[in-house]
Amino acid sequence: MNLLPSRLSFSRTLPGAFLALSLGFSGVLMSQTSSDTNSGPPSGPLLNRTPDRSAWSVTIQGFPQSGESPLSDSGSSGSSGDEKSPVLAQSTVMKSGDTIYEQNTGADGRVHQIWHIKGLKVEKGSDGTPVVGPDSGGGDIYSANFQNSDFAGLDWVSADTYQGKIKFKGSDVIVFKQNLSPMTADVHQANVMASANAAAVDLYNKQHGIKAAAMATPPPVKLVPAVGYIDFKSRLPLIVTIGGEKRTYQYAPLSTSIPMPPEIAKALSDYAQRIKLLSQ
Repeated sequence: MNLLPSRLSFSRTLPGAFLALSLGFSGVLMSQTSSDTNSGPPSGPLLNRTPDRSAWSVTIQGFPQSGESPLSDSGSSGSSGDEKSPVLAQSTVMKSGDTIYEQNTGADGRVHQIWHIKGLKVEKGSDGTPVVGPDSGGGDIYSANFQNSDFAGLDWVSADTYQGKIKFKGSDVIVFKQNLSPMTADVHQANVMASANAAAVDLYNKQHGIKAAAMATPPPVKLVPAVGYIDFKSRLPLIVTIGGEKRTYQYAPLSTSIPMPPEIAKALSDYAQRIKLLSQ
C-alpha cells in the first residue's frame, strides 16, 4: 500500500556519490531551448529503465496543487525568482537483478522502507512486523509499479506528449508535457465509481418515473500541468515538474549490496511456504 506521505520519499544516504545529472533547476533550462521542436520524437525508447546494479535518488519539493509549475516556459522558476521550495521528501532506490529496495524519508524525518522482490512487496507495518503481498503500484503520480517501470508518475511520457529537444550545458534533453490528475489511484477509482453509481441511479429514477433529487457526484478533477525533462543519451528523467511540485533525479552505480534484514528474509520465506501449502 503506497501512502501519500511516503510516496517517493526515500533514503537519507546512499554509499557512493551520486552523479551530478540533476539540471540544477536554476530557472534557465527553458531559455536554453534549441531547435528540434518540429522533427518529431527521437527513435528508440523515450524513457528507459535504469541499468541493473544501479541506484538513484528523487528529491521532491513543493506540492502538485500549489500553483503553476515552478519552471515556466519563460524560464523563470516560480513567481519569486530564485527562491527554493523546501525539500518535502526524498526517495533513494537501489536495484540489483529482480530486487529493488526503497528507503523513503518524509519531511518529518520518518523513514519508510520497502523491498520489491520477484513480484512481491515487503514493508513493515505500524507495529514493525514485516507484511508481504503481491507487488503493486502505479496508476497515479505517487507510486511506481516496479514490475514495468522504475519511476512513479511518468507513464504519460510518449510520442504524443513529446515537445521537442533542448540543449543544456552542451547536452541534449528531450521534453514532454501533459496535464495530470494529482489524485492518488485509490481516490481516483473511488470518484469514478461514485460518478458511475450516481449516473446509474439517476437513469433508473428517470426510466421509472421516480421523482428524486439528482445524486451528488464528485467535483471534476482539476488537472495540473506536468513537464518531463529526459536526458537524450540515457533516456532517464532529470527533472519533472507536476503543478507546483518539482522532482530532481540523480543516478550512480550500485556500490554496495542491498540490505536484507533477517526479519525481511524470514517473512518472505514464510510467505512462500504459505503459498506452497495453499496450492497443494
